[in-house]
Amino acid sequence: MNALRAPLRIFLQRCGRALALPLLASIVVLAACGGGGSGGVDTGGTGAPVASLATGRIAGFGSIVVNDVHYDDESAEIVDDDGRARRREDLQLGMTVQVQAGPIERDPAADVRRSTALRIAFGSEIRGPVESVDSARGTLRVIGQTVTVDVNTVIAGFASLASIRGGDLVEVFAFFDPSTGIYAATRIEREATLASFRLRGPIAALDTAGRTLRIGGATISYANVPPSELPGLQNGVVARVEVQTAAHEGRWIATRIVTPLPAATPEGVRTELEGFITDFTSRARFKVDGVAVDASRGDVVFDKGSAAQLAEGARIEVEGRVEGGVLIAERIEVHRVKDAPAQAEAGQEFDVRGAIEAVDAGARRFVVRGLAVTFDANTRFDDGAAGDLRPGAVVRVRGTLSGGNQLRADRIRFDH
Repeated sequence: MNALRAPLRIFLQRCGRALALPLLASIVVLAACGGGGSGGVDTGGTGAPVASLATGRIAGFGSIVVNDVHYDDESAEIVDDDGRARRREDLQLGMTVQVQAGPIERDPAADVRRSTALRIAFGSEIRGPVESVDSARGTLRVIGQTVTVDVNTVIAGFASLASIRGGDLVEVFAFFDPSTGIYAATRIEREATLASFRLRGPIAALDTAGRTLRIGGATISYANVPPSELPGLQNGVVARVEVQTAAHEGRWIATRIVTPLPAATPEGVRTELEGFITDFTSRARFKVDGVAVDASRGDVVFDKGSAAQLAEGARIEVEGRVEGGVLIAERIEVHRVKDAPAQAEAGQEFDVRGAIEAVDAGARRFVVRGLAVTFDANTRFDDGAAGDLRPGAVVRVRGTLSGGNQLRADRIRFDH
């Protein structure tokens, strides 16, 4: 807690609990627990009002890219889901993050949307040992949870999904689908050691007499957690659980349990979020990442997909403004339709800017921000050519992931 800035420390003192899923809850609860100010939610740390909120995966660097918006993160407060202050260098491709930012404006010269991040928070869903891998189906099991891997999943520290073995320690960033209980991984990162394991998900089979509960396929005993440190436990409530690194008689031993506070959605703030649709009754009434959404207006723009694909279990990106506690959708992208397999996911564009660290001209390969980039005869070069690729040259690369650990460049631009 000593690492926290004063505003976040005060917030946690007021609210009394650590934050957990849904991702957006830790942003919007900030407003409910003392944020405010004219024209937006006051960040407290910078004094600047929040004009926009976003939750999604990091899909690029230079400034971090989330939901196709380039956020300048140079002056942002960065924290993890334990409230600890972190560095910009801790942000990695594929991490799921929450961004509080200023207004979003279009940069016509670069043909991108830009904003200035005020606070960035990140957190993983699972940390622990791999139990099994099915590379043919694109799935793995970690602490009793099923995790799917698609073409957009970043795999760090492994050659590929097929190279992951039972017993390997991993950290999984993901979107959780409550309709199936499955985690759609955005980043899987190899860990050499872990002092404790972690998982987040809805509580089931709560046994207050036996002091056990289940999350997915994991049975957890909370007998060692003092009653004074327990939050309110109920079936269906999403909890973040820290457990010991060894199970006992088929049960994981909890050392800490936290549950989310009810989310209060900030009025009038521009909001962009990605997640699975839940509580769907109609286009006018459903939720994404716990936020109520109304997509019934006739002027909603579908950049990808269609209104007919809005259904329980579909994964979408939705953008709009909050009115009366409801996100009024203006733009929607359908990333995965209901019941579609992970392999059906379309390739997402990643956008990475930085100085070249190493070049292998013969293999048509170079490294930017630790990420391997490959190019071929179909790659478009702007303001330079393949022969200009050398260590120290600053480039902007747009492309799609290949194998989870390298970027196949569609376009490379030199920044002179």
